[in-house]
Amino acid sequence: MSGPAFILHTMHNLAWAVLAAITVSESKLSYAVSGDTSLIVIICYALLTVWVLHRLRKERT
Repeated sequence: MSGPAFILHTMHNLAWAVLAAITVSESKLSYAVSGDTSLIVIICYALLTVWVLHRLRKERT
């Protein structure tokens, strides 16, 4: 079951590398908001977790 986690982690790193290459940050606050362990990343992963759990419960019924 590590395949999906591997794919999601790789896609996250790839998207991060592409976006980092085309943007320039001038504010230290931007790292707290959009860094690798930022609020946006944590919220996105939380939403993804809720969606996956919802789908798994729906399949069991």
